[in-house]
Formats: sequence, C-alpha cells, structure tokens
Amino acid sequence: MWIFVFLVLTTPVILGNQHFSSKLIRKTLKEGPGEILDLYKEHGFLRANIKVFGDTILIEEGSQFNVGEIKLKGNQALSDSELLFQIETHKVFNESNLTQWIEEILNRYENSGYPFCKINLDSLEIKEKSVNFDLQIFEGPLVIIDNIELNGNKFTKDYVILRELKIESGDTFSEKAICGANQRIQGLKFIEFCNISPKGENELLVQIKEGPANWINGAFGYGTPGFMGFFDIEVLNLFGTGRAIGAKWQKRDTISVQFGLRYKEPWLFGPAFGGINLIGSVSHNREATYVKNRTEILLEVPISKMFRANVGWCGKWIVLHTSYLRDSQWLGVLGFDFDTRPSFHNMQCRRGLYYQAKSEFNFAGVEKLTLNLDNYISIFFLSLNIGALFKKDIQVYDKMKFGGAQTLRGCWEGEFTGTQIGWLNLELRKSIGTNSFIFPFCDFGYVDETLLRSWGIGVAMHSPIGLVKVIYGLARKDSFRDGKIHFLIKSEF
Repeated sequence: MWIFVFLVLTTPVILGNQHFSSKLIRKTLKEGPGEILDLYKEHGFLRANIKVFGDTILIEEGSQFNVGEIKLKGNQALSDSELLFQIETHKVFNESNLTQWIEEILNRYENSGYPFCKINLDSLEIKEKSVNFDLQIFEGPLVIIDNIELNGNKFTKDYVILRELKIESGDTFSEKAICGANQRIQGLKFIEFCNISPKGENELLVQIKEGPANWINGAFGYGTPGFMGFFDIEVLNLFGTGRAIGAKWQKRDTISVQFGLRYKEPWLFGPAFGGINLIGSVSHNREATYVKNRTEILLEVPISKMFRANVGWCGKWIVLHTSYLRDSQWLGVLGFDFDTRPSFHNMQCRRGLYYQAKSEFNFAGVEKLTLNLDNYISIFFLSLNIGALFKKDIQVYDKMKFGGAQTLRGCWEGEFTGTQIGWLNLELRKSIGTNSFIFPFCDFGYVDETLLRSWGIGVAMHSPIGLVKVIYGLARKDSFRDGKIHFLIKSEF
C-alpha cells in the first residue's frame, strides 16, 4: 500500500502497457491502486497483472477476452433466438456486459407475462481468448391479469384511474405496459404518487396517493392607479371525475379589467382515441377604448408522456367605445406543449424544461405567434417569452400587453403594449428552507424595437396558505424610491 502512495506522489514509469496510454494509467492510479486492474478487466483483460519495482510499474496485460458461446437452460416459453437476438457475441467480455445481458433477458420475460422470472449464472468457462457461460432460467408462472385492485384513491373515481391504466382483465402481464401506465397516472395533476405491482399470480395492485386537487395563484400590488393584480383559481379534479374548471380575474388600473372561465373535458371520444381532451375558454376584457370578448375551443392530443399537440379555433368580438364600431374575427389555433418537469406538486422545481408554442392563423397566413420556454437548472431559473403579430391591419385591440409581477418585474401590470414583444426572466435561487428560497433576478424586455431592463430581489416562503412571494423590483433608471413591490401567492388544497 505504501508503495502505491509513493507512486501517486511521484511520476512513475509505466512499462508493458500497449492497450492504454501511460497518461491514462497514471491518472487512474490517483483514484486508487485497484482501479488499474478494474480498468483492464472492464475492457476484457481478465488476466492482467501489475508488478511494482521502485518507481516503475510493470503491466502484464495478457489476452483480451471476448464473449464465446452462450447456453441457456430452462427456457421453454421463449426460444434461444428470441432471448439472445439483441446480445452481441464476440464482444469484449466483462462483468458489466454480463449483468446487462441478464437484465435484457429478464426484461423480455417481464414483457411476455413472466414477472417472477429469475436467472442464475450456472457456469463460466475461460478459454484461450473467449469466455463461455451458461445461464439457468427459472421462468416462473405465466401471469394473466384477472383482477385489478385500486388502493388510495379516496376522492378520484375508479374509472378515471382505469382509463389511464390502459390495462384490462385478461391482458398478459407486461412490465413495459405497467411503466407506461404508471407514468400516465402520475402525470395527472391531482395524483402525487402511483405504484403498480403484481399481487399474487393473477392480480395487479395500483396504489395511489392523491395530491392537492385545486390551486389558487394570485398577485397584487398598490400604486398610483390603486390596487392592481390578478386572481386565478382552478379545480383540477371536479367531483373526482378528472374534469377541470378554472376562473381568472385581472385588474391593471381603475378602468382595465379582465376575467375569464375555462373548462377541460378529458377523454372526449373515449379510450378508442387515446385520451383526447376538450379545452374550452371564454374571456371578457374591458379597456378604456374598447371591449373584447373571446371564445376558444381546443382539442388536446397527447403524442407522448411529455408532448401534447393542440388544435382548434377561436372567435373574437370587439366593440370600440368611441365609434361603437363592432368587429369580429375567426381564427384557427395550432400549438403544442413539451413538459419534462418531474412533478406538478413540487412548488420549488429544481430541474426540467417546459416549452409551449401557439399560433393563430387564417387563410391569409399566421396572424399571431407566441412562444414560452421555462428552464429549471439546479439553482437557476430562466424563462423566455415571445409574442409577435403578423397581420397587416393591426388595431389597438390586437396589441399585446406585458409588464408586472409575472412578466417584467419592477414595472406596472400591463405597462407596455406592442405588436412585437418579449421578455427574459433570470433568477438565481438560494434555498432557505423547505419550499422557501431567496432569489436575486434580472429581467430583460423588448417592445417594438425598444429594449427594457429591470432587476431586484425576491423571497419565496412556505406558509400555511401556500407559497408566498414578495418581490422588490427596479425598472431601468428608477431610483430606489421608485421601486415596485409585487406580492404573489400560490396555494394548493
């Protein structure tokens, strides 16, 4: 041992190495004397040996062994060719590859109705430059699911869980199908945890832990226009049926008020169409010079666990106060969502990506495009939002508004209006407790060729009413006394 400590502190001379460079061996030596042999064995040099003479290391590499003949014993349900077709023979032999091959065979059995299959290494024979080994397979019984037991869903109806399961009585057990079902059920925003496992030989146990089914999100502030802010509430599991309903109210000044309602009908066309959801919304927006009403109907089509496409139409009806001019617009809507965030219930998300794109179009082309990207990387949070209008005749009621607690902090709610807008939020989050953190931030904005900037600091605190955020922000050229204070509350129940 002391010889290896000495060698680590000096620059040893390496002799006999042909497969690996001396530089790599010296680097491996610093990690531990046994790591050099592990390095050789991982690459098939099973009889490698190391000798030390003073400050010299002599390596006897020996032959590199490949996989020879693989024999399977005890397999009756699946043939040798079915089990070994993915295993590369004449590949370098090592323990990692052997473990991986056994796992691949077990996975094939688990996906063919044999979840209790076991595999043992029966014998191993080392020849001149190859390794032959025998695997003893104990297949266990074929599992045909006769019954599905649900446990833990106290409020959610059984059929809501079973339709996401997509497994019925009479189906053959499949680990792949169970993993997919587990992901779909846990992807429901009102389910916090799901575990699916075989119970006995012919029964499947689905254990559910329900999470908060409702949430409230709000922000408010006070300034020259008086109280401003918004209030957003959503019921995610209406009467335990998986339906969702929500309402939103927003006030930017003494005149501008907006409110809306939305509804989600899951599995609109039943199981045969793979869980297509219907999403409808209506909104009313009153401004100083006009009133705009909007209706939107979308079909949400799941493409994968993380990817959803949205297609539908929207209608807009506008009344101008000055001339009582009425206008109406009918547009198609196309978009998609991509979400890798691990949990809806983690109020301090530390990893994941959320991307959303949405376009409104007619026969003349795309009229409006919005993009949203949220990226969580450890202690960093980045949010990029872009909106653009492409229509030729742009009216005041077509323009987009931003600014305030959820867009450009340190500015009034809806302070900026334009045809081409965007903002970037950057946060550095430092944890100060469970679901509590402090975050300095810097925001950048863009509106019709004008660049904007704000900065400040905020704190998010876990409380009995939910996550409370207090943010102090300064817009560009603002003095300390001109700063804005934003209060936000997100509560789940």
